[in-house]
Amino acid sequence: MLDLLVTYRMVVYLGGLLVIALPVVLRSAVGITVPRAVRTALVAVTLAVMVVTYLGERRVRRAERRGEGTGRRSYPLRTRVAVVVAIVGVAAGLYAALEVDPIFGLLFVGGALLFARLAFRDGEEEESRRADA
Repeated sequence: MLDLLVTYRMVVYLGGLLVIALPVVLRSAVGITVPRAVRTALVAVTLAVMVVTYLGERRVRRAERRGEGTGRRSYPLRTRVAVVVAIVGVAAGLYAALEVDPIFGLLFVGGALLFARLAFRDGEEEESRRADA
């Protein structure tokens, strides 16, 4: 099951963001109000599935480093943690944009994306320093 999540990780991540936004879209477009407890449960379960998917990705990368996989590119732990934080930040920003204030939410999403970009850039620089040494 974990391998399936890892294989379709982009579907999991993008679908998760859609599930988080679904209650707000239902209320805005159709007038259907989803109870707060249901919204909270949806967000919690969706984020849990996204985190499990990420942990599965880490397991696959670790196996590849040991020579058990295809040898795809791997990022340092600091970069991977930063990416998870950025994904959660994007999800929280989308939720805030739809529930609280669109400008605040979009600023939050923008900050999370910039955070992820910096994390990848730092990870690539660290990797190139190791290769030069």
